[in-house]
Amino acid sequence: MKQKIKVEILDQLLADYRKPEDLIGPDGRFTELKKCLINRVLESELTTHLGYDKHTRPPRVDFGTVARVMAGRLEDKISPTDSTDMKLSPGPRGD
Repeated sequence: MKQKIKVEILDQLLADYRKPEDLIGPDGRFTELKKCLINRVLESELTTHLGYDKHTRPPRVDFGTVARVMAGRLEDKISPTDSTDMKLSPGPRGD
């Protein structure tokens, strides 16, 4: 994935360069570039996590399917012997 930065991009970043503060000062290009890169990475991670892009509608969720999947997961965790051997103890009030 290692790619070289194009000369045109470097020329554009250094277009207003006059002194080192223009590049590395608190309002310099490095600070601006770092903020832009971090925002781009965070947006990409969020898009990947959510499964859809910013400013688009989320995919429709079929809650019936979600319920069936969750029920299947619960059935996998409870074996038939567990469910028949369960003993109910009285609640804290003795009900």
